[in-house]
Amino acid sequence: MIAQVMLNDVLVGYLDQAGDVIAFTFDEAYLASPDRPVLGQAFEDRVLSPDQPFTGSPSIPLPTFFRNALPEGALRKVVEARLQHSRLIELDMLLRLGPDLPGALRVVADPLDPGADMPEAASPRRAADTADPLRFSLSGVQLKASVHVDLDDEQKITLPLAGQGGR
Repeated sequence: MIAQVMLNDVLVGYLDQAGDVIAFTFDEAYLASPDRPVLGQAFEDRVLSPDQPFTGSPSIPLPTFFRNALPEGALRKVVEARLQHSRLIELDMLLRLGPDLPGALRVVADPLDPGADMPEAASPRRAADTADPLRFSLSGVQLKASVHVDLDDEQKITLPLAGQGGR
């Protein structure tokens, strides 16, 4: 496995490299849970199985759902310039921005897979490095920032340094 796909702290599934494409498979326990959070409506409209992966294509390796979580336009160019170039640049971006994706979605390196081919730029050390302020990803035309609202005092809004989901 290359990465775990989470909704907040709920394990949803895994991203793994399958040749020249990236495959997403659902976690069996997630699918069995009657109160599971919804990853995306596109998945809910299908019969889901942990044995049925969702894959990209040789020309666009990352499955569409995950591509849509990546930045677009000028922000995408900024992110790409900060990463080492690879043939799976979108996977590198996803891993690098994984703790700070839109909404409750998080994509993190699988801690149980010491052999994962994780790019240096995506390592947890780099993601939390305050000298490297690249830390959020919201798709869309204009640059946006993910902020955290204090649930005890909704007057407190902070810009997280890294790895804290915003709303």
